[in-house]
Amino acid sequence: MLTTIKAFFGGLLSNVWLILALAMVAVLVLQHLTIGSLQRQRDLLQQNVAVIEANRDAWKQTTETLAESLIAQVEERQAAEAAADELARRLREIDEHGYAPLRQAIRAAPETDDGAVAPVLAHAIEALP
Repeated sequence: MLTTIKAFFGGLLSNVWLILALAMVAVLVLQHLTIGSLQRQRDLLQQNVAVIEANRDAWKQTTETLAESLIAQVEERQAAEAAADELARRLREIDEHGYAPLRQAIRAAPETDDGAVAPVLAHAIEALP
């Protein structure tokens, strides 16, 4: 009977070792498949990162170009406004020192100073600012 019990437990132990060996093989295969899947996912993510970085760099360049253009337009506008202000100042100065006294002198002149003037000349003088 002792031999029968030894044979039973010996067979059971060899079955346990076989099951453990099969389980280990299954774990190793599953681990290998999981590692391969993770490596493929990593490769895809690295490709996505490269595309995203290229897009980022392109948008950054576009943004920098637009910012430089905007700065140039602001500077051009400021220069145009300064030129317009200078022109307005010069026109006021010309009007104050040039035409205003002439207009006042013409308006203040008595009618006896009026003489015969060619109509074209009269119209040209009246049209002056």
